[in-house]
Amino acid sequence: MSRWFLSLALLYLIGTSNALGSALVRDAPRQPLQQAIQYYEDTSASLTLEQVLQQTLPWQANGERVLNKGYSNSRWWLKLELDNPTSKTQQRYIEISYAPLDYVNVYVMDGGNLLAEFHMGDRRLYRERPLDSPNFVFPVEWQPEQNLTLYLEVHSEGAMQVPMVMWKQKAYFEHQMRLETVQGLYWGGMLIIVLYNGLLFISLRDSTYFWYVGSVLFMALMFTTLSGQAYRYLWPNAIQWNNVALLFMICLACIFAGQFSKEFLRLKTLMPRMNKLMSGIMGLCAAIAAVSWWGPYHILVQVVVGVTIVLASMAFAIGVYQVYLGDRSARWYLLAWSVFLLGVIVITLNKTNLLPANFLTNNAAQIGSILEVVLLSFALADRINREKLLRFAAQQALLQTTEKMKEDLEERVQARTQDLEALNLQLEQLSQTDQLTGLKNRRYLELKIEEEFNRCARYNHVISVLMIDVDHFKSVNDQYGHAGGDECLRTIASHLIGGVRQPPDVAARFGGEEFCLLLPETGSKGATVVAERIRQSIHGSVISSDEAMFSVSISVGVYTQTGGDYNGEQALKNADAALYQAKEAGRNRVVVYGIT
Repeated sequence: MSRWFLSLALLYLIGTSNALGSALVRDAPRQPLQQAIQYYEDTSASLTLEQVLQQTLPWQANGERVLNKGYSNSRWWLKLELDNPTSKTQQRYIEISYAPLDYVNVYVMDGGNLLAEFHMGDRRLYRERPLDSPNFVFPVEWQPEQNLTLYLEVHSEGAMQVPMVMWKQKAYFEHQMRLETVQGLYWGGMLIIVLYNGLLFISLRDSTYFWYVGSVLFMALMFTTLSGQAYRYLWPNAIQWNNVALLFMICLACIFAGQFSKEFLRLKTLMPRMNKLMSGIMGLCAAIAAVSWWGPYHILVQVVVGVTIVLASMAFAIGVYQVYLGDRSARWYLLAWSVFLLGVIVITLNKTNLLPANFLTNNAAQIGSILEVVLLSFALADRINREKLLRFAAQQALLQTTEKMKEDLEERVQARTQDLEALNLQLEQLSQTDQLTGLKNRRYLELKIEEEFNRCARYNHVISVLMIDVDHFKSVNDQYGHAGGDECLRTIASHLIGGVRQPPDVAARFGGEEFCLLLPETGSKGATVVAERIRQSIHGSVISSDEAMFSVSISVGVYTQTGGDYNGEQALKNADAALYQAKEAGRNRVVVYGIT
């Protein structure tokens, strides 16, 4: 019974002490101190520790929520009474887990005695901190049954919030290791995305990837600065830079994210007015970044937070509109910005004391950012795939068009080739044909004689040549004119064509009124028969010209090569010699070379 009574009494004392702003040092790994905090706002920012101890100030109990006063120019004094009810010495770490606070001065009092003091803040050198931590952590030690009073003087141009937790030393280091693991995973994921998309930018030369990589990089630096890790690892001695780094990173992240949105969603083409508005917001961010070194930080940071909300809201609205238009990539974009916008809204409400401070609200924007960049990577990958499909479709269409053009060209070339071949054949025939008579000309005859004589010589075959001359052709021209002479030659040509085999026989005009017949595979007897048949046919025909009618005769010389030296030129001479004999013998006759 007495044990139950003691337990109830202990619970009553704990509740009473919490209500009065004091707390017992419990045997717990982690102990929140929100209810133990009493605070006073020093609007004049002039009170010293001695004045605080001497004056009776209207301390206010904080309650269950994390102390969060938004953006304030005042100095805030915090008071905590912490009792060690045990008979053992107790050692604890007290952590203020909000790294952007400018000045945090801690005074540990035992009654009127100052036992220890710590001076921290992101406007002091990092190495001056009592513990190596991105947040503000200091040790406190209680003697048995000792009551200590902690006074904290806190001032910051940024958001004013003081989340305080008391840790056992082992629990604190385990907690710190978990946080650093999470930060490492966050940075690792961001770096993978930066490197992957950076390589894509180098490979594709698409500026969209450059702006995306920049937005991811500066967003990661922004949250790393906000968590205090940047001051810890990147610039621990750069106090002035650390004071403006967060503002600077937010501005650059907005600029790169805005330009990425403009190019990814093709705002210049699809939404020119929205493109100009976003360019104006990016210009404002650039101006804030430029004046961040000497401008009023507490005003600039609130402006930047507002600009960030406006930019994220615009991106969300543009994404909605693009999805409405049916842009497939805009779906990923809208989802990404929705997640990030939710994170920005949560952390903004947290900084303005409209939402309680906890792990989710303190890291909402960071969680939203990693989800956003992953989703935007999906959006870029989807765009790559769509562009690849479009390029493939375009290549297929181009290939089909090329094939069609190739086929058309081949058909045209083939038709043109046929036309050219026909034209060449026609030209060749014209070049080989006597225009008046339609017979082959002397040039063709000489080529054919050489060809046929070589062939007959190779196989020792017989070949005959006939030389033909119109008897008294000059008198025909004199009596009937050139028209009569031309008609005479045409008539003789028609008889020659009708009297030979074509092919392989060749009938040609040798020149003037002379004609020649080439008869391959024809002996002397056969050649004589052909010559006689043609002579009789011409002698018995009547030639009409300009109502005049007349007849002519021809003389024929025949030469047959049956062996020996096959020489076409000599054969022509021999046939011509036989023709001369026919003329001398009285004309209108056939004479065979070598036969008297």
